[in-house]
Amino acid sequence: PGPVVITASFIGFKTAGLLGSVVATVAIFFPGFVNILTWFPYVETKLSKSKYVRPFVLWTISSVVASISIALFNITQAVIFKNSSITEQITAAIFTLSAFAIIRKTKIPVWVIIPGAGVLSLVLRKLLSI
Repeated sequence: PGPVVITASFIGFKTAGLLGSVVATVAIFFPGFVNILTWFPYVETKLSKSKYVRPFVLWTISSVVASISIALFNITQAVIFKNSSITEQITAAIFTLSAFAIIRKTKIPVWVIIPGAGVLSLVLRKLLSI
């Protein structure tokens, strides 16, 4: 999903600027949110009792957590062990704080952390003029 979202946002930006990027990003996320908010809870309730579905879901969750952990490790390692720019250091710091906030199950919902990290990044870039 990451490359698809990034590509959609990039093409939207190239086509119609910031507004195009926002519209493309919302359009790529909207179907997933509709599914999660409408029929998915019903299906989840029905399938959660299955002895075949539960192990698959647990495996999927652990795979996602492992992927996030590996990405966190690689980004942090790249910033620490090379001459990185201030932009890369800020990006790594925001990513690390966001990942820890999500993984540690803070009271802040994920849907607030992710856009908040984006806004923080924009503000810091503006303040540092990078």
